[in-house]
Amino acid sequence: MSRTTLQVEIGAALRAARWARGITQEELSRVLGIDRSTFARYEAGDRTIPATVLLECATHLNLSVDELLGHKRPARDVISASDGADTSDTDVVIAILRQHPALATMVREMLETMRGIPRRGGGATDIGG
Repeated sequence: MSRTTLQVEIGAALRAARWARGITQEELSRVLGIDRSTFARYEAGDRTIPATVLLECATHLNLSVDELLGHKRPARDVISASDGADTSDTDVVIAILRQHPALATMVREMLETMRGIPRRGGGATDIGG
């Protein structure tokens, strides 16, 4: 079977999302109930991934299929679509971190590191050096 551009793009997006979450082909294929070699062919674009498998992949990777394929809605749209309320900057940051688990992990680690650093001057608003 010849590879199509769409198959290659979907495979690359799937691989990137899996790598970003530190999940191996073996782990994801086991969850999906398919052979690792079949999953590898999906990622390589050598086989067309069935829509049901793509949906299961997105679900396991905590993404929508749109997000998995690279379409991201602005965080303010995600929030306003979900609750209809005005959004604060905090809500937007939370929505972004929910969309990007790797970024959330980095922020969490940064905050934990900062908690161990003594503050200069002791003031809550002191951010200078």
